[in-house]
Amino acid sequence: MKDVKKTEVAFITQNKHKFIEASGLLDRLGINLIMAPLNKMEIQASTIQEVATYAALEAYEHLHKPLIVEDAGLFVKALNGFPGVYSSYAFTTIGINGLIALVKGKKDRSAFFEAIVAYFDGVELKIFSGRVDGFILNKPVGKNGFGFDPIFSPKESFPKSFAQMSTRQKNKLSHRARAFIAFSKWYTNTVNYT
Repeated sequence: MKDVKKTEVAFITQNKHKFIEASGLLDRLGINLIMAPLNKMEIQASTIQEVATYAALEAYEHLHKPLIVEDAGLFVKALNGFPGVYSSYAFTTIGINGLIALVKGKKDRSAFFEAIVAYFDGVELKIFSGRVDGFILNKPVGKNGFGFDPIFSPKESFPKSFAQMSTRQKNKLSHRARAFIAFSKWYTNTVNYT
């Protein structure tokens, strides 16, 4: 690995769990994330890419420095992709038990998490995605993670939920880790190492 200097990128989030996951991945690559807890405006959109893109452009108007925004969704096949782009809202309104109730009696419990990382530096907007396929469990298990982690089990670790994994274990499989790794590969080859 090259001798690299750390560069700072603002991460627009108020979620400490997301920040810990992301900074753990990027720090060793020479990318120093700074938590910037701006209130990000969540638009009503049909894709998480649209939500993340809008939030990145909006946040730049306040910070005027290179930044990233991450948005993610849980897409459940038996529910035609719900909660999807509305995952955060669904979590705060119906919660984990509400989602379990919606899939009760459904034979197909397959689902996937998708994450989008949007980078904007005032000139260039870049989008990176990550996805992990898995299943919705019958009941919440585990105490780690956040959001729907206690009821989502990735195929690679079935029947273990994300909430039963350490951050390090989760970062080997998660949608968020995959999106941040894609960002870091681009960033270290394009922006930081030219």
